[in-house]
Amino acid sequence: MCPFHPEKILEIPDLRDQVRIFRNRDHAGRVVAGMLEKFKETDSLILAIPSGGIPVGVAIAEELNLPLEVAVVSKITLCPGTPRPGTGPWPLTARCGSTRTCCRTCA
Repeated sequence: MCPFHPEKILEIPDLRDQVRIFRNRDHAGRVVAGMLEKFKETDSLILAIPSGGIPVGVAIAEELNLPLEVAVVSKITLCPGTPRPGTGPWPLTARCGSTRTCCRTCA
């Protein structure tokens, strides 16, 4: 199971419980970039998930002067009985014989 680190969550308290905070995806990316300012011009990489994440990622990459890559994703069912598949990265080298095996491997 993945460890949860609440101290690593970046938050703007004024935006909590707000609806329609961002004018568009470009604006959202620029707000997020402001939260990630410490990574500006470092050896970091911005990964964007198609399709809605691309405009957000472009704005972040531009603001922070960082390279942008597109993360290849696929709809995957993490465990049997999950009501909806999730979207997540799937390594091109990954091999999995069954969903049950993946659950044990990824858990």
